[in-house]
Amino acid sequence: DVLRQLDAMRVMEITFTGGEPTLRKGFYGLLDVGRELEHATIALITNAYAPTRHQMDRIIDSGVQAIRVSVDGSRETFARVRLVDGFDQVMRNASYLAERVPNFKILTTAMTTNYDDIFDLVDDLMAAGFRRQDLILVRAHGRGGRNMLLLSEAQTMDLMRRVDAFKRRVHPLSYELNLNAPYLKEDVIPASGTDVVFYPYLVEGASIAISATG
Repeated sequence: DVLRQLDAMRVMEITFTGGEPTLRKGFYGLLDVGRELEHATIALITNAYAPTRHQMDRIIDSGVQAIRVSVDGSRETFARVRLVDGFDQVMRNASYLAERVPNFKILTTAMTTNYDDIFDLVDDLMAAGFRRQDLILVRAHGRGGRNMLLLSEAQTMDLMRRVDAFKRRVHPLSYELNLNAPYLKEDVIPASGTDVVFYPYLVEGASIAISATG
């Protein structure tokens, strides 16, 4: 019902995320509703560890337009963060999806547990044939604040500088790496009295995610 209401409001994109959305009871029924929508396209954020090949084919056949596969680090860091030795399986499944959906990216949450490993992961992804990756900063609510995962200001600014240096060195057609925290840019100053919540309304091309938890 919510999906249909959002579509009636002419929402342009609806993203299924989690947790792991493919584990949700009724998830594939939601994909069937997605076929009915006139205005909204469906995007999916998944860890690509849980879905079987049959389930991935159902996702692809449903017409999902964009898929983001969440990968926390190279093999050792991945196992330490996810508590499972699933890096190779995720890489295989991500490659399968990348070849079959029109809009595909790797999504990596930057946090204290993978901060020193991020560019090792970038090297692994490039070697595996992936071409697009977004870095996002772990959020302060939920596990980010509770488990001491937040980067310090110095780490965050250093990560931004390293991403900028990578972009100067590597052409985006070879590998597109972005840090999705545009408010960090020193030459971008939001209007007085606002914070990052309002950034999407001030800067063309930005977006806002509303996370319903608990």
